[in-house]
This record gives sequence, structure tokens and C-alpha cells, in this order.
Amino acid sequence: MCAGLFCLEKHMKIMLYGKPESISEAERWFGWVAESHEVFVFQTLPTAERHLIGREVNLVIMDGDDDETDWRYIADHFREINPGLRIVLLSRSADQSVRAYDADLFDYLLKPVKKKQLQRVLSKI
Repeated sequence: MCAGLFCLEKHMKIMLYGKPESISEAERWFGWVAESHEVFVFQTLPTAERHLIGREVNLVIMDGDDDETDWRYIADHFREINPGLRIVLLSRSADQSVRAYDADLFDYLLKPVKKKQLQRVLSKI
């Protein structure tokens, strides 16, 4: 299961969550990942919730720059639905990395997302 730099032993089910303008860049990188893994993109909380219920999801990458929603609440909510879910915060602010650590998130990606950053996160799973 190889897609360029994204050679992983395990077939992954990855969910991107956020507004289109916030996650479009990450979506581009995940186009390459999707050659070997399943990538689902959700822009609304109800559709993301429905996807998480009763399904295996290896990783959620969610936008942390949306001023209209509280990513901490959404991360907690996702983990209520799917305990043990690995969540990665995607943000323009390096300060959010500390908040992501405090919120016990799996990892953090700084925008603009670089291929090697994404590879590092995926290789930890």
C-alpha cells in the first residue's frame, strides 16, 4: 500500500473535518494518500458524527482555525462517539500545538501542511 512518500503497512481510514477553505490544502495532500487509503471529508458536524458511529476510523484531522466552533468541544465529542480515536489538529498557529497537547490530541499539523509533516503523523499510527 504505497502512495509516494505515504508507504504504510496498514490500510488507513482517515477523516478530514472542517470548512472547505480551511482544509482544502490538506485535502490536496490527502489526494495522494487516497491512492492507497480511504479519505473522507466532512464539512458539518452532523455528517461527521454519522460517519463515526459504528465505523472504524484510524485518524481524524480537524481544522483548529475556525472561529465559529470550538475544536476542543468537537474533539471531545468525536471521542465520546468513538473512544480511542486519534485526532490531529490542523492550524496556522504554532501556539495551538500546546493546546492540542493539553487536550490530549494525537498530534498537530501546522499550515501550510508539508508532505514530510503528514508522513511523520501517519507513520506514528
